[in-house]
Amino acid sequence: MTRTQGSSDQNLDPLLDTMANVVGILVMLVAVTQLSVSDAVERIKDQGPIRSVTRAIVEAAESERVQVEDALVSVRGKLAAMPPSAKRRGMLIEAATPVLDVLEALPDRAELRGLAAASLLQRAARETEEVARLEEEMIRKRQQVSGLDELLAEVPAEVRPKIARLPDPRPPRVNTTPVTFLVRYGRVVPVDVESLTKRLYAGVQEALGEARRPVRDDQPFLVNFFSKLYVGDEDFYWKFKEQGPRKFFADISWSSKDRGEGLANLRIGDSDYSGVLRQHRSRLHFVRFWVWSDSFETYLEARYIAERAGFDVSWQPLDAEDEIGIDIYEPSQTEVLID
Repeated sequence: MTRTQGSSDQNLDPLLDTMANVVGILVMLVAVTQLSVSDAVERIKDQGPIRSVTRAIVEAAESERVQVEDALVSVRGKLAAMPPSAKRRGMLIEAATPVLDVLEALPDRAELRGLAAASLLQRAARETEEVARLEEEMIRKRQQVSGLDELLAEVPAEVRPKIARLPDPRPPRVNTTPVTFLVRYGRVVPVDVESLTKRLYAGVQEALGEARRPVRDDQPFLVNFFSKLYVGDEDFYWKFKEQGPRKFFADISWSSKDRGEGLANLRIGDSDYSGVLRQHRSRLHFVRFWVWSDSFETYLEARYIAERAGFDVSWQPLDAEDEIGIDIYEPSQTEVLID
């Protein structure tokens, strides 16, 4: 067949395919849209009739919101004002301020500054033990006072010899070791010199931070350390002075002037002093007294009891202001010295 004039020799099949594809896509979009609209209509039906919002409803909701906020503020205030309890720890600033003022006014507050938590815990533990010990001692002292009252009521006090027999009542025998007592403030107190000295050098090592012999330049560090930390036992502790002729000595200080026993207690048969003597043998030990001038009568009674128990006795008289201790900077570090 021959082509007529004016007919196109171009193929139109691709154009028809494209138009068919566009029409197909449009048909699919219409179907999907119809399904989405149907689902939305069904959900609206399930929710029930739509409630119309009026001005009264809005005002009621706003009023309810304000009431809820006020209630929350009130509850929070009541919770903050509650006192601390086992279930709720803490303290209000208003309640803590007076307590803080009291702590600031404590006389030894400056000594607590700079201490590590471990040192404070150790100090608190020692003070707790000291309170328990004092309570037990108070009960024991009451029993002694009761016994003393009975003694004074029934038996007249025995007259003791008042002779000091200078320099020593009886020289100690050879190869005997001393049982040492300090007699001051009218009271006699046993002192374990060896144990107390070990505590001293352990404290010196802790203060210096290393095991070495202290030198005189270490004196300020030792003064600071021993002024903040109690180094000793229940009766005595060590103290360094900042100035004066004994600033290079570690001096023995009394934990309390009420330690030990007085003259009246010594005359009770079952005194603590007599109990200490019973723990030693006269053939192996002798009794050594360091006697201050304010306690001569107490010393005479203690010496009488020691000699009656068979002990040799030596003593060293001291003036009221004398101190005893150890010069840790000198080669000899084992003898209790007096200057």
